[in-house]
Formats: sequence, C-alpha cells, structure tokens
Amino acid sequence: MKIGKVLQGWDRKVASPSDIAIYGTLCALATFERRQVKVALLESETFTYYLEQEPYMRDIIDAYLASKFRTVLALLERYSARHLLDNLLNSHVKTLVKLIKDRALVLYFGPFSSIRLESLAEAFGLTTEETEKNVVSLIQDGSIRGRVDSHNKILKAKDLDHRTELFLRATKTGKEIAAANRKLLYRLRLQEADVVVKAPKTIHMENINYGSAM
Repeated sequence: MKIGKVLQGWDRKVASPSDIAIYGTLCALATFERRQVKVALLESETFTYYLEQEPYMRDIIDAYLASKFRTVLALLERYSARHLLDNLLNSHVKTLVKLIKDRALVLYFGPFSSIRLESLAEAFGLTTEETEKNVVSLIQDGSIRGRVDSHNKILKAKDLDHRTELFLRATKTGKEIAAANRKLLYRLRLQEADVVVKAPKTIHMENINYGSAM
C-alpha cells in the first residue's frame, strides 16, 4: 500500500488514481485483517487521496469496518459491471469478491457460539443454501472452527474446553517429572549402597595389554 500521490508517468497509461483506489481497496479487503484495513486505507493520508476519486469505495470500507456486510456485498454487486470492464481487474473480480465474502463470514461468526444459518444469510443478503455451502467450505479449510447442524440449519462453534486441555498437559508433565525423579532416586540408592557397575574383565585386560604395548 506504499504509493505516492504522483504516479510518475503511470497516470492514465497503466493506472489512474481511480484505478488505484479500486485495486487497493479490493485487495486490502480480500487479504488484510480488519485493523490493517483501517490503518492502510483510512489512516493513510496518501490512500485517502485516491479514495476521494472513488467515493463508493470509501462507502464499502466504512460498511466493512462496521460489520454491515450485506451493504458491502450489495455495493460490490452494484459496481461489478464497472469492475468487469477493467482490463487489468476483470479476471480477478470473482476471486476478490469471494475472498472478501469469506473473510466477512469468518469475522461475523467470531463472537457467536452458535447462529442460525437463516440469520447469517440475512446479514449477508444471501440464500440459506448458499450460506450453508460457503460455511461448510470455510470449515473444511479451517477458517471457521465449527460444525453445521444441517437438520436444524445451525452453525455451532466447536467446544474448546481449555481446562481439560490444561489438565491433560499438566498430567503429562507430572508423569514425566515423576519418571525422572524415580531414575534419580534409584541412582542415589545405588551410590549409597556403594554399588558400582564395572566393565567386563576381558575388556579391562585388553586395555592393560594395549597400554603395555605402547
């Protein structure tokens, strides 16, 4: 996102200021975390200059940061014809929109332990069937830690019992420490009993003979 206000010969030849606003916004929403989006797009004096060329991109960013994802997708759809007419952008539009939608779904579900797919679909302006398909895909690639109750149409977060996990780790560590302590006590008792393990006599004699030969 590092670019100056002067395009140094690029203007109107490769990319116009409007193009920079569109490309930068779509790529940031598709790949950045929410805080990065705010910093890179809205807190950058340089990029806000480009956003002035395309006010609707500012509307998309504001809606995204406010978790108004239905508005985000509606604006992307409204201006999709314009994006598809861009020779540099058209082959990437579908992928970028999918990435933005997927990130938004993950963000929206984050605070919930469970949510009805119908409610999720309503928040995004999608059908329940389309929402379920998207969510299942996100679960399969690990983006959402949850499961879908297809019968009741509910997305549920996987139960993460941190206390059980901590107990199992502590138990394992305790067993390892106990085993190490038993070995140490055994060695101490051997030393107290003056028990010393000596090398076999044959090896000892060979060492003596070898030393004499030297």
